[in-house]
Amino acid sequence: MRRLFVLARLRYDFPNWVGTPTCVAYASTVFHGDTSQTNANERFLGFETHVLQPLAQKYPSFQYTHTPLWGTLQAHGGSVGEPIPPPYPNVAFPSPEALMNDGCIHASKAGWSILMSALWDSYFAKRT
Repeated sequence: MRRLFVLARLRYDFPNWVGTPTCVAYASTVFHGDTSQTNANERFLGFETHVLQPLAQKYPSFQYTHTPLWGTLQAHGGSVGEPIPPPYPNVAFPSPEALMNDGCIHASKAGWSILMSALWDSYFAKRT
């Protein structure tokens, strides 16, 4: 059996729409005016149900593996002075702005390192 390894939104955790006016404007466009963090986070969480599961069903000859990393950057918020209360993922809060490269969507170098470490721990370490 062929293996399809899907890393959903790997470079992302939750967005941070409140970082800058540019981020708020971008969120308004993407989410048709509802720029609340909860709305954005719930849509990101729905990615597995609405995109990945149908994709896996469409290609049954592949083995589908999903390793969710949602809330990983939130859990590290205290280390950059932006603590976010658990449980993680916490849909009421964004990823810490200090762990986002552009303040909105993409993880910074530090954020990326945290995400890759979490991916290693949750997926690859069990298979080596």
